[in-house]
Amino acid sequence: MKFRFSKSSLTKTFSIGLPSFLSELGLSVFTMGYNIAIAAVAGTAGVAAFSVLNYTHSVILMLFLGMSSAIQPLISYYRGAKQQDREQQTMRLAIITAIGTGFVFFVGGFFGAGHIVAMFGTFSQEIVDLATVAVRVFFCGVSIYGLQLRDDDVFPNEWPSWYGDLDYSCT
Repeated sequence: MKFRFSKSSLTKTFSIGLPSFLSELGLSVFTMGYNIAIAAVAGTAGVAAFSVLNYTHSVILMLFLGMSSAIQPLISYYRGAKQQDREQQTMRLAIITAIGTGFVFFVGGFFGAGHIVAMFGTFSQEIVDLATVAVRVFFCGVSIYGLQLRDDDVFPNEWPSWYGDLDYSCT
């Protein structure tokens, strides 16, 4: 079998990959922009401290997005099957789990900030101090991820469509 490029296969490949490419390109430009802004304000130590925070945020965000993705089909099924009691039980469990997870991250990040920073390598004391403060402040915000999960991923099925636009414009 001989491999050949065809115009239609290239068009399909580029049309499938273009949205991902543009998303990654936009993220790269955004990352460059905030690195330049942080470097102007806090120097290279600030950029290094923020990179620790950024990697930590990615892990936590993926955990909460996973919880959100796991709950949506269950809620949809129970709503479609008109099993309101099962829907409410599932919602209650999901909210308690998300808020509990946020609280665990808050406590762990607040008291273990130095250990979290140390996981990323050996840094100068200036970077360690800056990153430790940043992790503590960030983990205070992580404690409300559970509420955000509830508001943005589960309840919008019950609210008017404009609520999501209003909610995201305020955050």
